[in-house]
Amino acid sequence: MSTVIPSWGPRRASLPPIRLSKILAQAGLSSRRGAEALLAAGRVTVNGVVRREPGAQADPAVDRIACDGQPVLAREAATYLLLHKPRGYVTSLRDPEGRRVVVDLLPPGTPRVFPVGRLDYDVEGLLLLTDDGDLAHRLLHPRYEIPRVYEAEVEGRPRSSRGASASRTLRTAPPRHARPGQDATAHRRRDRRAGELARS
Repeated sequence: MSTVIPSWGPRRASLPPIRLSKILAQAGLSSRRGAEALLAAGRVTVNGVVRREPGAQADPAVDRIACDGQPVLAREAATYLLLHKPRGYVTSLRDPEGRRVVVDLLPPGTPRVFPVGRLDYDVEGLLLLTDDGDLAHRLLHPRYEIPRVYEAEVEGRPRSSRGASASRTLRTAPPRHARPGQDATAHRRRDRRAGELARS
């Protein structure tokens, strides 16, 4: 994710000031709570003036913000895109086999983003693309146990043994469509099993 150096020229029209703790956290220096500790320790300055108060505010676009004497770089706003992935595209930025990838579907000039999660080559569905690494980590890391919902269309009715296996592996809900199907919710540690059940 790119960063920009704040403008330090004369004050001009800008967004309303925001809390210094939020600015420091967004710049990756610490958590919001840790940023309050930096302020209390007198390590943060705004336009050369030490700011210690917990609710101190600043405008990162025009104010000179520093921590331990080093300029704090303002991070550009993150990009979030929802893309309906059609079949026949690889959920990746590039493919060694030369197949089409999901970023090929984005219009020219789109910021550099990456897919969060994966949909198989022959699967279609909604896909999140972003340049927000923190969000991607939060959504994908197993310890956060973010649930995912899968909808798999099957022909006929699953065999009883397969259905029993599915019920033990996934939390299922009744189909919401007239055509035969199965709606399943799983955590990341069970995603592979969900894909196997959908393909069987």
